[in-house]
Amino acid sequence: MDLAGAFHGAAYVASAHAQGVALAPEAVPRCGARKPPAELKFADLLGAVLEDGHLRFIHCPRGRSGCRVREDVVLEVSGERPAVEAWVKEVCDKCHANKSPRRYQVFVNPASGAGHAAGIWRKAKSLLAALPYLECQEVFTQWAGDAEERAARLELQSCDGIIVVSGDGMVHEVFNGLCQRLDASAALAQIAVGHIPAGSGNALAKSILEGAGEAYGVLDAAFLIAKGRTQALDLMRVQAEAMAGVGPRSSFLNFSGAIVADIDLGSEALRCLGGCRFQVWTALCLARPRALLADLWYLPPGAPLPAQAPQLEDELTAPWEKISGSFSLFFATNTAWACYDVHLAPGLALGGSGWRICLCRDFSRLRLTKCLLAMESGKHVAQEGVELLECQAFRVAPSGGEGRFSLDGEEVPFKPIQFWPSTPGRVLGAPEDLSESTGGARI
Repeated sequence: MDLAGAFHGAAYVASAHAQGVALAPEAVPRCGARKPPAELKFADLLGAVLEDGHLRFIHCPRGRSGCRVREDVVLEVSGERPAVEAWVKEVCDKCHANKSPRRYQVFVNPASGAGHAAGIWRKAKSLLAALPYLECQEVFTQWAGDAEERAARLELQSCDGIIVVSGDGMVHEVFNGLCQRLDASAALAQIAVGHIPAGSGNALAKSILEGAGEAYGVLDAAFLIAKGRTQALDLMRVQAEAMAGVGPRSSFLNFSGAIVADIDLGSEALRCLGGCRFQVWTALCLARPRALLADLWYLPPGAPLPAQAPQLEDELTAPWEKISGSFSLFFATNTAWACYDVHLAPGLALGGSGWRICLCRDFSRLRLTKCLLAMESGKHVAQEGVELLECQAFRVAPSGGEGRFSLDGEEVPFKPIQFWPSTPGRVLGAPEDLSESTGGARI
């Protein structure tokens, strides 16, 4: 079915086909007349909205930089309204994976990163608010842990997902709030978490966008959320002696020691600089790098996974593998990107049922510097002495000296700590070739 309309007074015909909507003039446009794009691809469309005789295509093509740009196309339409509405519904159904109305709870952290979260949310909100099938209820968080408390008591029947406008720290809060519920399994299966990057690192947003073939940006993240595709995200249950009494913790992102933890945690004093704080603090830490003296146990892929996690004091034997030593660099990750400009684990897919550990032993200051510089592009994995381990679970126990541990960007006690797979969560945003129903399996 074709739809007749007008663009700036000139007659056009809109035709929906397999790949998008073609816009063809009924007559040769006059010289200098404004013209719409010849085709609006469904991959760039979020839908069409009919209001007061005007049909607005919510159109976000890629600009010259590769980032999404907002370029709506508006046609004046006439004809029988039921027929026009049927045509609009057909177009909308082809634009996004989730065809039902969606209700999102939005948590905005005004103190995140360099303090620009409110402005970032305004930009994302302007796109999401244009879509009648989305309803967003926003909350500006007031204190550390506010989002975790709200996620823990959220009414499932009133929400289809949570959008975090902050850094990775608030994503950690939200997943821990969901994991602490009595109905945690149901909550994790129903409530997908989206990430609008507004912090310093934004590793989850970068990993989702990169995996979906999108550029890193605010509008790009909002666009992917609006598309409605979801995918699984592995979560780890964290066991630590020093954390007893504060309730179980879950990790969705990473765990680090040695220089990486010193950079991540020490640079908090420079939060006002945004992402630049990591580069500044890296230079300071490289002046006197501190190694991690520790024992590492890890359960390799394919090894039988016991039904229950071992206790922290239990001895670990085969099939567990053990490595002991002085680690110049220690980083375990669940995502390909450690932050938006550090490609720590190239090729690591979300929901792949395993973490990757990157470690370096007894590196000189020069070798360590070269390794850290190469992480931006992911080329560190090819450097001599860089060890990469795939694992289902792992335990780290300091064996001497001093140091710091960072869990999802937050400091935890420098004592033995264990990571064990738990019920997976879900995130908003996925490549087109991922199946929502299979939890992230490719189809």
